[in-house]
Amino acid sequence: KQLYSWRGECQGAVASRTDRTKLAESLLHEFEAVPGVKAAQVLPYREIYTGSKRRHFRNLREKTGIPYSDMIFFDDWTLNLDEVSQLGVLGIHTPRGLTHELWAGGLWAYAQI
Repeated sequence: KQLYSWRGECQGAVASRTDRTKLAESLLHEFEAVPGVKAAQVLPYREIYTGSKRRHFRNLREKTGIPYSDMIFFDDWTLNLDEVSQLGVLGIHTPRGLTHELWAGGLWAYAQI
């Protein structure tokens, strides 16, 4: 299912706790977010390195100017969700990866705030 038509109206980011930064970056240029649009195109903000999710999100807030209360974070690891929720970020648990249903549910939860 297509979730939306890509017209560039939202800002996306990656916050990844990995020591394989170059590999992660290269995959963003390979995977399509929607047909014909690479993930790197819709995820212009990137914090890809080992370390705390708090640090990732502090840097994202500084780069984007978006307050924590206007951010949604999808992750399979509850420790990461706990860290960012303390900042005021809405966290959505994705135990088996991000699915259409979890994405739509996250957007619905955000709309309820």
